[in-house]
Amino acid sequence: MNAHEAMTNTRPTKKRARILLVDDDPNLLQALKRLHGRRYEITTASEPVKAIQIVQKEPAFHVVVCDYQMPGLKGSAVLAKIQSIQPDTVRVLLTGNNDLDTAVDAINRGSIFRFLRKPCDEDTFVRCIEAGIRQHELLLGEKLLLEQTVKGSVQLLSEVLSLTNPSAFGRAVRVQRFVKALLEQRQCPDAWQVETAALLFEIGLVAVPQDVLDKVAAGVELTTEQRAILGRHPTIGSKLLGNVPRLEEVARIVCYQTKQFDGSGMPTDEVAGEDIPHGARILAAAIGFEQRLSRGESAAQAVSEMADEAGRYDPSILQDLVAVGPLNDKMQTETVSVQRLVVGYVLDQDIVHSCGSLIVPKGQQITESMIARLRSYADLGHIDAEVSVLVGNDAAAV
Repeated sequence: MNAHEAMTNTRPTKKRARILLVDDDPNLLQALKRLHGRRYEITTASEPVKAIQIVQKEPAFHVVVCDYQMPGLKGSAVLAKIQSIQPDTVRVLLTGNNDLDTAVDAINRGSIFRFLRKPCDEDTFVRCIEAGIRQHELLLGEKLLLEQTVKGSVQLLSEVLSLTNPSAFGRAVRVQRFVKALLEQRQCPDAWQVETAALLFEIGLVAVPQDVLDKVAAGVELTTEQRAILGRHPTIGSKLLGNVPRLEEVARIVCYQTKQFDGSGMPTDEVAGEDIPHGARILAAAIGFEQRLSRGESAAQAVSEMADEAGRYDPSILQDLVAVGPLNDKMQTETVSVQRLVVGYVLDQDIVHSCGSLIVPKGQQITESMIARLRSYADLGHIDAEVSVLVGNDAAAV
């Protein structure tokens, strides 16, 4: 074997596109599979229900071609169901009907990409499938770009909060841990939205004057005007988050974080009880729980005090908080070099600059940017070379 052959044999081959063909004519399915089975990975179904079951169980298909006229369920209804299961799968309708009603029904119910008319010649079929595959790849590319944009935006906002208000960010990280535990207890869908809201629930503090934040940190009583300024941070944070695609529900959760279960509090609308976003109710309970634990109260004492504040918290969430506990039971304390910090560790001490200013508060989870900052401070001699951290028992520091 020469070098060119060796390189050719080791070159990865592109996976064949997955195509699902649905038609009540088994002879047509066999013919299409025979003609195009080498070019594509073809799966066939001769019954609408069988096609839906295949889509539910198997990996995503690039393209689904479905006949319109089938017994029991029209092709447009089948494609609409497939869209709800695999929204990125491109849907093609195969029909012998050339009437307007068929087209309207198919477009309205199944978001059809293309129509193929029976009988369909081989070249037309291949061109349609190839166009469908390109459309599928385009949809996946756009989806990936959007997800990366959302992830990057969330990270940027959390870094901004970390740099501008380390105490608030440390509190957010602790609150997020309680939120995660509550979400596991309650098995909530779209948990990522509530977790993101927990991490950024105080992002609106970037618009609060520093002298007000300093008074809050020092425990100094605020004036009426200053309390009003501070109380607007959920609304400000909600507006900031609402500008990021796919964070609309996160913004709504942040907006309603101080709304009490009885309907009082901000925002001043008629929303109350279970009409308050579920994520906002979870976030409110986690915030109250974290505040009390930070004051040194036990978990049982914290929940008891929260239950005494009638109308403030969702009672069902308070019951789950009892099971959550303080969350530090599964972690152990380690002393590690700043140079050997690992993402995911939790600080068990305040990191204070040699001049006395707080850099990172106790309880904050270590991030990549934080590691870079702390290493720079350590190299300059502004902080101690070793820090105390909390580490999960399954990832103890060496």
